[in-house]
Amino acid sequence: MDSKNRKPVPKEPHKKIFIGKYEITKVIGKGGMGQVFLGVHPTLKIPVVLKKLTNSRSRVNKEMFKNEASVMLSLTNENLVRCYDHFDINNSTFISMEYVKGKSLADIIAKEEKIPIPLAMYILYQAAKGIHFAHLKKIVHRDIKPHNILISEEGDVKITDFGIAKEVYTDATQTEIIGTPAYMAPEQFDLTQNITRAVDIYSLGVVFYEMITGVKPFENRFSKDLINKKTKGKYPSIGKYIKFPPLVVEMIIRKMMNRDPKKRFNSLLDLIKIIGRYLKPYNSYEMKAAVKSLVIHDKDINNTSFMLSVKERDKNNINKATAVLLSIFIIGLVTLFIYSNSIYELILPDYYGKVEVRFNIANLQDAVLEIDEKIVDIISDKNLDKDGNYSKVFYVPRGGHTFSVLAGSYRNSKNEIVKSITRKGMYKKTYQDIFIPIREFSKKEVTIYFRFWDAANPKKLLSHFDYAPSTKADIYLLNRDDLKILVNNRYIPLKNYIYDTKTKSKNAPFYSGESYRFRMSGFSENGIYYNQLDFEINFAMYDQVLVLHNSLIPSPATIEITSNVKNFDIYVNGNKYGYIFDTIENRYEFSKYNNIHTSFNNKVYKKTLLVPPNDKTISVDKKNEIAIGINENRVGVNVVKKDGKYSLEKYKL
Repeated sequence: MDSKNRKPVPKEPHKKIFIGKYEITKVIGKGGMGQVFLGVHPTLKIPVVLKKLTNSRSRVNKEMFKNEASVMLSLTNENLVRCYDHFDINNSTFISMEYVKGKSLADIIAKEEKIPIPLAMYILYQAAKGIHFAHLKKIVHRDIKPHNILISEEGDVKITDFGIAKEVYTDATQTEIIGTPAYMAPEQFDLTQNITRAVDIYSLGVVFYEMITGVKPFENRFSKDLINKKTKGKYPSIGKYIKFPPLVVEMIIRKMMNRDPKKRFNSLLDLIKIIGRYLKPYNSYEMKAAVKSLVIHDKDINNTSFMLSVKERDKNNINKATAVLLSIFIIGLVTLFIYSNSIYELILPDYYGKVEVRFNIANLQDAVLEIDEKIVDIISDKNLDKDGNYSKVFYVPRGGHTFSVLAGSYRNSKNEIVKSITRKGMYKKTYQDIFIPIREFSKKEVTIYFRFWDAANPKKLLSHFDYAPSTKADIYLLNRDDLKILVNNRYIPLKNYIYDTKTKSKNAPFYSGESYRFRMSGFSENGIYYNQLDFEINFAMYDQVLVLHNSLIPSPATIEITSNVKNFDIYVNGNKYGYIFDTIENRYEFSKYNNIHTSFNNKVYKKTLLVPPNDKTISVDKKNEIAIGINENRVGVNVVKKDGKYSLEKYKL
């Protein structure tokens, strides 16, 4: 057939590819756990990322993949990559998540080498907000690093990859060492240590360090040297890479990268507030535009409106700082002149006298020095020599003055006429010597009164135990053996000790200048038992009467609350707040009943409420109340929620 008469063959229409309900536009790449696709959301019509894990992968990878989906579905925040869906097709598992058009922070650091500190502070601020939101949901990321911080072409900062995240308040114990070595906190290398939000704070600090210096403070491989450096808190100072870094930046890195989790920020909210104050003077739109310049690798980033405003502000701050330093220098000179006593020596020598007060404190305790009934010094070991001698110079107006040493109810005074400073030359001064003799004390018998109060009800007096020397009756005692004293390494009833001491040895039970150890144990009242209390009394040499008030802690009632749901309000006697026993601090704290720890096992949520042992009612909606009597020290309450309503049932433990 002639080619001129041949009909053109029609092109076949482009065939669309779908994974589930998502149309696939292209393959982004392959990761360690599977393929990554770019697709379109079926209803929102926005680009999405589909991560695919084939079931041929390891069990560990499957668990991480499912964990990432589970965590991300529960987190919705502008600084966290959003997860839309999680589903299985044939032999593969997929996660559908937000597509962030831009670059990872790792890519930006690789190209920029060093990110200007103000922009790094802005990125840190946005990242901290996202991680703090996850912490509020009791999720710890455990793998914060530049690769998992994405920055969009619009300047948005988002955290991604929650594959090894953990709900720490339910199960805080590590079962394996996992993470990226260079960014891991020291405690992540120790399986005996619990995981807390402090590990994310540490990792984010390492990321900030890398942003502003362009280098990692630690090598990125597991080794003894790495663990040793992290455990000892050793890393190069940022001053090695940055000239004159701002003090706030040094403080942030030192705090975030502290080897001790307790010495880091208590929460990222504290960091957010600090950076918020740093960024407050700047325009947020200009900051975001400057971050966009980082994404596109704008070589002229230092001339953006934001960076120019930073330079102008730094210049003004230098001028202000110079003025402030000059003012401080002048004030310092004036202060030095006044507080070095030069004002008395050089200007007012005719009106003031210079005296040296001396005494030996002997066996006094908690003494103070007064001049004309005004305390001028508190006596401690710091201002005494090894022999207990005190010596100090004072400047006082010329004329009569009273110098007194006070200890408890004891006062030893001396009246002196102070002469004005004799001026023999500019630097030749004389002073008066004022020596105060201190009378030696001998041991005296002490009257003692014990008062015991209920720690959960501070106005309730539980018991008293009195000893007062008298010509007729030496002892006023309650007829009980609860209060004991330590004698020859064993505790005996206090009333027996007093009786034996008075009748057999003919001595006083208590002397000033001595120490005694006591124990209140086995005490109960009206069916309420109180925890053992050990305490010590150190009598001063001048003590003659002592009234001692102690609080006894009632042994808490245990109420185990089980339920098919995790969150619900708990009311005790119709109140959301009340005293809850803290087993670590061994005391009652006033707190919200819902704040108690929740555990989950065999599809049952369990809370253990430790409250003062008294008559009470328990409810979750102020309607279905259950009464618990004072003698029910261990009780269980099962809470069932069905069709939006609660029902309660009491059971025995």
